[in-house]
Amino acid sequence: PAEPKPAQEAPARAVAIGLLRIAGARLDLEDRGPAQPFATTLGPVSFELRDFRTVQDSRSPYALEGVTERGERFAWKGSFALAPLRSEGSLRLERLALAKYAPYYREQVAFELREGLLDASANYTFAWGEGRHELRLGGGSLDLAGLRLGEAGREAVPLELSSLALRGLEADLLAPSLHIASLRLRGGHAALRREANGSLDLVQLLTPKPRPKDPDAKPLALAVDELGVEGFALDFEDHSTPRPVQARVENLSVALKGFSLDPKRAAEARLDLRLNGAPLHAEGKLWALRPAAELAVKLEGLERPPFDPYLAPAL
Repeated sequence: PAEPKPAQEAPARAVAIGLLRIAGARLDLEDRGPAQPFATTLGPVSFELRDFRTVQDSRSPYALEGVTERGERFAWKGSFALAPLRSEGSLRLERLALAKYAPYYREQVAFELREGLLDASANYTFAWGEGRHELRLGGGSLDLAGLRLGEAGREAVPLELSSLALRGLEADLLAPSLHIASLRLRGGHAALRREANGSLDLVQLLTPKPRPKDPDAKPLALAVDELGVEGFALDFEDHSTPRPVQARVENLSVALKGFSLDPKRAAEARLDLRLNGAPLHAEGKLWALRPAAELAVKLEGLERPPFDPYLAPAL
């Protein structure tokens, strides 16, 4: 129980710091919270704080920059205030080695992330006071290079992404809503296998592990103005047929405009690829969550024998 307050409280002591600067610091961090402990070294690290005041509506500029033992760089700049609690500024990460942080996501995913470098930056606004809760990102960008995903205990790499670039990120993390101006994938390869029971191994690998549902959680509102894929390849095996079917997709190119998770909104779609060497073209409209499509499709010169097992039940 709370202790009884004195009859008259003394006024809070004001604190003022004109300049606080730390340069060339080194931090050895170890986190034993995850199932597999995480450790990293930050350094050199520099930090600067100016005009800090514990008075109403005071703004204090700050800057934090540093590098890790893996050559990862980070920078966090902006201003903050304590009364009420709020902060505005920018974040930047360079060459973040994603596999290094596996202890924090390994229990939530089925795949094993073996390689991948991430660059990311965004402006942010944070406020947490009486009558105002806000956490927003703006002007965000993300670049992912050399991503390789596998399955634990197997050497095969069923998914590789050469380059993924995101631009124009605007997010309200409390709504939650996400708007992306453009998302482009260039180069990559996937190996997809359909099992006898109809399940797709790559889909299962990428499906997050079940987590307790929050009854108050709001659905994500996602919109992407332009989504593109260039130079992607796919090897497909189907073992749900009387005899296995093998197919290869090359030069996969996809362009979507106006993509959204709103089932009432349609995206303009264009698809080009080569299926076992035969050119296939499709364009029209797609609905994300219905699922539904209105497409004009053109396929030329496809050799039928490799797909003969699909006709076996009827002929």
